[in-house]
Amino acid sequence: MSKKQTSQKQEKSTVPKEIISIEVPWYDLNNYKKYSIKFRFGISILVFLVGFLLYSNTINHGYVLDDSGVIKDNVNVQKGIKGIPDILKMDLWELSDVKLGYYRPLSLITFAIEKEYFGNAPHVSHFNNVLLFAFSGMVLFWVLQLLFGKYNRWIPLLATFLFLAHPIHTEVVANIKSRDEILSFLNLFLVLFFVLKHIQTRNWLWLIPTFVFAYLGMLSKETALTGLLLVPILFYIFNKSSIPQSILKSIPIALAIFFFFVQKKMALGTLSAVIPNDIVNYPYTTPHVEGSFKIATAFYLFAHGII
Repeated sequence: MSKKQTSQKQEKSTVPKEIISIEVPWYDLNNYKKYSIKFRFGISILVFLVGFLLYSNTINHGYVLDDSGVIKDNVNVQKGIKGIPDILKMDLWELSDVKLGYYRPLSLITFAIEKEYFGNAPHVSHFNNVLLFAFSGMVLFWVLQLLFGKYNRWIPLLATFLFLAHPIHTEVVANIKSRDEILSFLNLFLVLFFVLKHIQTRNWLWLIPTFVFAYLGMLSKETALTGLLLVPILFYIFNKSSIPQSILKSIPIALAIFFFFVQKKMALGTLSAVIPNDIVNYPYTTPHVEGSFKIATAFYLFAHGII
């Protein structure tokens, strides 16, 4: 061995480990790949079963609260599949003589399909609510595993179990009408999942479903909009994209939002609501709830809901 080769070998062996080691940033989504497909599949099934079993006791319940207004007393839902074209043109509470500007046809369409094949069967509707909630928990786990799986593969699982078991979801799952909330959450997190898969694989095909699920999320409940606005932030933080690039990659989401509002305008004739003078539907219109008292009441109701 020549002196030159010996010298190069010695130089190579004396390089400190900390110099040649590369620390992987916490937002590197490729760390998700280190968990086997068998593990991810098994845990996903476990999450689904836990979510389903937690609310399986609601399957034998009947119609409650707003269920009658959107199902039994909704003539378009009672038409079954034939009523879907009319559902696509109506305010959620239009047939109850209240126009709040709520355009949420997707859940009503699912109720119409249930009516077509099962009649007015609350047990079927409750079963589907539980099924959708369990699947939503599974999608939530996928998203959390992509985001935080590098630290510990059990942390996303525990966070998902906490979400599924939290009693704040009781009304949403047990009240059939609140399927709009479940569908909104489910479609929103499917959007986030496909966005993160695009960031992980750099494959643009993953962005195609984001348009579909963003559109379905908006058709479920308008509050999906607040979650969809997180998509450019995800691109900016996790994909290291510039602000213009982040906005460009969010075009499918923007198109879905745009088409939704166009459709709502065409269906309802307006994007605004007719605020009723009704303390039940809108407590801020009563004479004693004005100015600063109105703002204080809003904060109180919000705080009461989360505490």
